[in-house]
Amino acid sequence: MRICVSFKFFKVLISYWSKLTNAVRSAKPVSTLPQPTDVFVQPILRYSTHVFERCDSLRRPLGLAYERSFKLLHRKPKYCTIDRDGANANASIVCF
Repeated sequence: MRICVSFKFFKVLISYWSKLTNAVRSAKPVSTLPQPTDVFVQPILRYSTHVFERCDSLRRPLGLAYERSFKLLHRKPKYCTIDRDGANANASIVCF
């Protein structure tokens, strides 16, 4: 079996390949650092002593979205330190 391919096809293919190569070479890496964004925090969280932490893992249908309450030890603008069964754990403010 013989396949006939014209020279024009190869010319188009080489042109496409060179444009693609140039585009990949000219691509610059982007910063992966998180950009500062404002997060809305419920005002009641400033004075609360305990919080419920949202569980973002895969759950069974009709499973609970929040675990039990945890004692709040330390508060920062974007995360909090909670007491999780005697161990300190950092949790994002967004998870409450």
